[in-house]
Amino acid sequence: MSSSYKLIYSVNRGFAETSRMLFKVAGQEFEDYRYPITTKDGKMGIVDWDTHKTKYTYEKLPVLEIDGGKHTISQSKAIERFLARRFNMLGSNDIEAAVIEAAGEQIGDVKQAYNKARTEGGDGVKKFFEGDLKKTFTAF
Repeated sequence: MSSSYKLIYSVNRGFAETSRMLFKVAGQEFEDYRYPITTKDGKMGIVDWDTHKTKYTYEKLPVLEIDGGKHTISQSKAIERFLARRFNMLGSNDIEAAVIEAAGEQIGDVKQAYNKARTEGGDGVKKFFEGDLKKTFTAF
């Protein structure tokens, strides 16, 4: 008997996008539940999340419900690692798993560096592409 999955996030790609990709690559069906976003008084908010969040351990998105909510996993990286293990995408031994996880962490670092470069303005983005991103692609 296989498990059922419900990935819960907002309409944004954000922190749930890697999990969506893992489901797709694995060929595993899942419910992709996306809370709508609204703007009120100049502030963005996730519609109805405040009424539902207390049923989840950390009251944050994304959340993965397994088998109709029998089990829940919070935190995007924990969900990603769970799915990678579940779908046999985390190597065949501890060393391979560590190398794969390190690559995932590097991608997170590159995203942070890009966002920092964007906010700094000037030639920060150009330096990012010629520096951080180039080093990462060379390593990969």
